Amino acid sequence: MNWRPNGNGEPEGATRRPRTTFGEATDDRTNSAASAGGSKERAARFGNGWLPACLTPSEISGGVAEIRAGAEQSGRALPADFDVAPQLAVALGRTREEALKTFEESQIFTHMRSLSESTLNSRQADLTERNLIGSPDDVLEQVQRYADAGATTLSALLFAANDVPQTLEQMQEFSESIIAVVNDRVEGTDQAALGRHGPRPRRV
Repeated sequence: MNWRPNGNGEPEGATRRPRTTFGEATDDRTNSAASAGGSKERAARFGNGWLPACLTPSEISGGVAEIRAGAEQSGRALPADFDVAPQLAVALGRTREEALKTFEESQIFTHMRSLSESTLNSRQADLTERNLIGSPDDVLEQVQRYADAGATTLSALLFAANDVPQTLEQMQEFSESIIAVVNDRVEGTDQAALGRHGPRPRRV
């Protein structure tokens, strides 16, 4: 999906469905959501995709390997377009320090901390490594690491903001500084750079 500013200066299509995708979505899909073992088992046996949350690139890579192994054990080949779609928070700033401050002052950070004894009980020490936080260059590198790990979609991105104007500002910056750059790479406008960066996302 290519996002561009509409007449109101807002990312077109972003206010209703803030979704960044590396691949084309298809209908009638069964996706297994969550990060626990049961979710990976369901994805392996029945799914067209896996939708975990707040995982590092290395955890995504390990999870994909588990799902592929589980599919083989159940006598199933994963679909060629199997979707790996982690949910992540986004905080952009001119510097990593500024972005981190925005993240730590946001409602989403407070929410993640509130899950310290449940969903995210083992994922509190390194939240900054489990989300897209930093300058545009930092986040582009993070997106590439997720793509290298096997992510095909960044689904249901949570923008670190405390009101609607701040949310729209973050979304606008993300559409211009991240989505547009990755789309250009995928469309082949910077093949030399892509070759240096290794595997690339199919599409943003």
